[in-house]
Amino acid sequence: MGEAESERSWVIKRAVGRKLAVSVGAAASVLGLGLFLGLVFFERQAVEQSASDQIGLLSEAVVTSFLVVDERNRTHTDDVLSQLGRAETVLAVDVLNADGEVVKSSRPDRVGTLGAGLAKNLRDVQLDGGLVHVTENMPWTRRCVGCHDADTDPVGAVHIAVSREATLKSVEGFHLAGGLGILFAFAVLVALVLLLSERIVSRPIFKLARVMQKAAEGDFLVRARHASDDELGALVRAFNAMLKSITSLKASEIEREADLEKAREELTLKAQLEVSNQALERRVRAQSLLMEAAHRLSSTLDNEAVLDRLVEVVRDTLSVQHSAIFLVEPSETGEPVLRPARLTGAAAEHELSGDVEVGTGIVGWVAETGAPFFLPDVAADGGRHGPARDVLGTGALLALPMLHKGRVVGVMLYFTEKVAGYDEDDIELLQALASQAAMAVVNADLHQKTVELSVTDALTGLMNRRALERRLELELIRAQRFSMPLCILMIDVDHFKAYNDRMGHLLGDRALVAVARALEGAVRKVDGVARFGGEEFSVFLPRTELEAGEDVAEKLRLAVRDLDTHGAKTQPLGHMSISMGLAVFPDDMPPAYEGKPGQVLLDLADRALYEAKHQGRDRVVSVRSIFGLEEGPTAFVPRKDGAQHDIESDGPDLPPLPDDLPAEP
Repeated sequence: MGEAESERSWVIKRAVGRKLAVSVGAAASVLGLGLFLGLVFFERQAVEQSASDQIGLLSEAVVTSFLVVDERNRTHTDDVLSQLGRAETVLAVDVLNADGEVVKSSRPDRVGTLGAGLAKNLRDVQLDGGLVHVTENMPWTRRCVGCHDADTDPVGAVHIAVSREATLKSVEGFHLAGGLGILFAFAVLVALVLLLSERIVSRPIFKLARVMQKAAEGDFLVRARHASDDELGALVRAFNAMLKSITSLKASEIEREADLEKAREELTLKAQLEVSNQALERRVRAQSLLMEAAHRLSSTLDNEAVLDRLVEVVRDTLSVQHSAIFLVEPSETGEPVLRPARLTGAAAEHELSGDVEVGTGIVGWVAETGAPFFLPDVAADGGRHGPARDVLGTGALLALPMLHKGRVVGVMLYFTEKVAGYDEDDIELLQALASQAAMAVVNADLHQKTVELSVTDALTGLMNRRALERRLELELIRAQRFSMPLCILMIDVDHFKAYNDRMGHLLGDRALVAVARALEGAVRKVDGVARFGGEEFSVFLPRTELEAGEDVAEKLRLAVRDLDTHGAKTQPLGHMSISMGLAVFPDDMPPAYEGKPGQVLLDLADRALYEAKHQGRDRVVSVRSIFGLEEGPTAFVPRKDGAQHDIESDGPDLPPLPDDLPAEP
């Protein structure tokens, strides 16, 4: 059955030209029919519009006959109506008065009846079944005097009814002739396509197919002929070139066999060399891994980024999908414990979380001894070494210490589903990687501690002035972007110099720490408390307006007042107290100022603090109350030296801002 189908498939038929002609003819017929129908539709609309315009001109002519002929000689309008009524397409021409009654008509039987009514516009055109109705109003003019009142406008209308089919009858013959002409043109086109496709396409393809049939039967010496340079000529030349290549294949087959044998010998030599190169490749790969790890781990000083990159190196380079990293950290009691820092794969799925005591389990044993631990088959272990069997069920486990200068800073766990999946080279490589990771973690911890010390006040643990200015700049940007207020408080401990001289610097430092704790405990988590310098503090309150800021300031004042510090009752006010200056962004910001907005806001709050000192201390003074304005100061120039007022002195009152200060855009 297969051979019969193969023979039938090689029966050559010259059907390409006919198929092409039929396809073109079908497409042309559909196109012609659509064109004909579209032409009929749009032409009928055009004819109807033209007929409506012509009928409108007739109605306008009748109206004009009333306007240009005086009342003594209006029999001329009867002649116009009589002539229009004799037209074949005009069914009726009516003249209507202002009430819509037919007063004159080309059909006498319509006189006295109610007509179509006056037009809503100057001229109305309506299609009613097979009729076209055109109504045109007659406006009142001076020639209407004597017949119509001046208050009547329009004085009447002309209504013409025309047969719609009679108007379009002349077009039908043209449509029929045009359609037949289009069909004839498409028929000629189909015949021409059939003739040309037979001569240009079908006949050359038929000849080429016969040659290809011979080549398929095994005659590779046959060649096709085609003299043209078109696509068929290129196809013939390509086919001849293919036959030539096939012929040459037989001649080169023996040579290829010899080359194949030679290649087999070379493969044998390569296989022998492969065994000797594997060890070298493993060493090169290990060095590359260590260099890549060193590059990635040393390119950041962020502890989280170091751990993420360590996981990426192990996963991408060694294809280790199941791993866990534990770091040595102090517990709440101060004892060192191992806490999971990163879990991937099966370790993350089984949640190897929770602190591990040093000396407990595999992780604790490795942290205590500083020696690696390798379990070739967790299934054969019987669960004696913690959760290793629960993580994988089967496979191997490797635990390596993260050593830095002889100190264990963490433990790295590797799981593999393959029994004894790690050899000595793998353990040596991963141990070197663990040492690099330990160095990176230690460096990141040192960097983090250095950063914290650079932005933290050593005595109180609050933000220092540098951190305050940086944080205040960010909060001001956020406040500007989202159109939110921001309060800033400048705070000074009253009579602290006298307290320090009387009680000593040690108790003075303790008092400052107590004040810092009281300020921290009285504000929200989103607020910020900083030690500005000496006994000065600063508090910023995001999304806080003046009234709420004053409430927070009063809360802070009472919190410090209630402190039971040693020697507080010997203060001049009988207790620890603070004075505060309050500034609000953007309400208190002047329209023109020099310097950064944060520095301007701090200086404004500092001026308010200075005023609070002069008013008697232990109080809050806002910038608004100093200037006595609804909109805050009109201009402001901050101190360029950044020095603070000596608010403990008994100097002169706060000087007013100069009136002639030049404003800057």
